[in-house]
Amino acid sequence: MKENFTKWVKFDDRELLSNDGFNLQGIYAIAFDPGGKLLGKDFKYDKKIVYFGRTCQETGFKNRLKFFSNVIYKGKGAHGGAKRFKPFYEKEKIKDWQKNLYISIWSFKGYEKNIYKQGSFDKENTQKVIKNLTIMGDICKAEYHCFSKFVSEHGRMPQFNNQKDSPKE
Repeated sequence: MKENFTKWVKFDDRELLSNDGFNLQGIYAIAFDPGGKLLGKDFKYDKKIVYFGRTCQETGFKNRLKFFSNVIYKGKGAHGGAKRFKPFYEKEKIKDWQKNLYISIWSFKGYEKNIYKQGSFDKENTQKVIKNLTIMGDICKAEYHCFSKFVSEHGRMPQFNNQKDSPKE
């Protein structure tokens, strides 16, 4: 599987990824890097990665990561993975931990928006629906590919993907 992650940017500067498929669907990696050494670097399966996530929503990364941001900054919202971050960093008494998060995305092109009508689709859209479902399957496969690569390099899951060791608040 050919990966196509962006260079690392600060999570708070994620809008800089707008030219790299920020409105598309795909995989995202989040790393905790207080030293900022990842900034601008090519993606690699660094031990600083603490979470892999995916979005198959029509609104793409932009909205999914807005949900993530609302949880880590405001303690509100619906992002299960993000709800694992705050209890850990607060317990460890790490201040301003959100400012040390970095993100890299791997976007998937070709998903067509607005082809569903009231929970189903017209027969004329069948090929578009098949294409979208295939892309969503590719995204799911890619997320598990990322997990397997990370585990093969580090012998463990990313910290906040490990639900047993990182409970939600």
